[in-house]
Amino acid sequence: MTLYTYITRNQDQIKFCVKIGLMSCSIINHLAIYSRYDYYKRLNYTCRDSVFYVADDAHVSEKTVRRVIKKMESEL
Repeated sequence: MTLYTYITRNQDQIKFCVKIGLMSCSIINHLAIYSRYDYYKRLNYTCRDSVFYVADDAHVSEKTVRRVIKKMESEL
């Protein structure tokens, strides 16, 4: 199971943990970035184009987007 799959299945629990301070709020931002990347991939954009568009949408660098993708696709 990937981190992205775990977060999407337990979204309410993750949000509660962020709210009470057990988890960093960046996990919510990473979820949004990876979701946008997944959206562009489903539209048949190349990986490079998807990363570029996500970086532009989220106002972060392409390196940050690649780091988030790697983190979200890692196995638990």
